Amino acid sequence: AATRQAAEQAIEQIKGQPAAWFPAILSLARGFPEPQMRQMAAVVLRKSISKDPWTAAGLEAQTVVKAGLLEAVFPETQHLVRKALGDVISKLAAVASQAGGWPEVLPFVFKCCTEQDASLREIGLGLIVSVCEEVGEEAAHPLLEPMHPILMKCLEADNSIQVRTASFRAVASFVPYISGAKNKSKQQVLQQAIPQMFQVVDDALKSGIEHGKDCFSILNEMF
Repeated sequence: AATRQAAEQAIEQIKGQPAAWFPAILSLARGFPEPQMRQMAAVVLRKSISKDPWTAAGLEAQTVVKAGLLEAVFPETQHLVRKALGDVISKLAAVASQAGGWPEVLPFVFKCCTEQDASLREIGLGLIVSVCEEVGEEAAHPLLEPMHPILMKCLEADNSIQVRTASFRAVASFVPYISGAKNKSKQQVLQQAIPQMFQVVDDALKSGIEHGKDCFSILNEMF
């Protein structure tokens, strides 16, 4: 309680100072002993990110926060906190894409998706969905071909159903950005995943997990 009170007082003092605010909230998201407080700090950080405050934070603070976010995910042991950090990364990637970009994000996504830890694979796959939605074609096109073999592997039956449904969503997230004759080769890449996507929907529905119906709806919208 004392730690939380001290943190709240420190936050109150730096409101309206983006250069101090962003690194301080990230520090709390990484440093709070209680997982629920780390998660809450990550949610606060995500909600506070928008173009004007981020620009006002300045290059030094921006660099610290970008590096710190990517460093925070792997050592974090709680899945919900990891997911909250992933949400911050996707939101910041969208804002950063309007001001110089964030080239380290795509290698980070690739690394997450190739980890043995299923939780990290889920985070990486979720980031693909979020980054495609937040950034759009600029992110989707360079991700698709290098990620294709990884996505195919994550759809396979020897993965948990959670990883498979996360991969399903990741594959589907590319669809809005590959329409038209100019993207025919990208369309052919995704078509290779269709049989496995049908299998994921079937297995998810049979397992009774809540994502099954969502996956079925997404698949229905794709055709």
